[in-house]
Amino acid sequence: HLSEVIAACIDRGIWNKMIPITVSEVSSRYECARDILNPFGVTVSPIDNKDTTPFIPDDLSELVELGLPAFTYRQMIDAIIEEIKHRDTFVV
Repeated sequence: HLSEVIAACIDRGIWNKMIPITVSEVSSRYECARDILNPFGVTVSPIDNKDTTPFIPDDLSELVELGLPAFTYRQMIDAIIEEIKHRDTFVV
């Protein structure tokens, strides 16, 4: 999602804007790890690290207003899983 938003900004000449790269659903780091790693047979467990980092809500309105790509949580997770499955095709 990040690379698609960057590419769209370059293509459309969108400069000097703070654009949140976000999805509309709220999830924890545990949920992200679980949803990404579970298809690979990796089980994760939640750990309470007493993280007091404040939650800063964002919405997709800026992305929509600028006509930039917006994804759901599920679409983001599915894309990450596909990238991991095909990681050998990426050249670094």
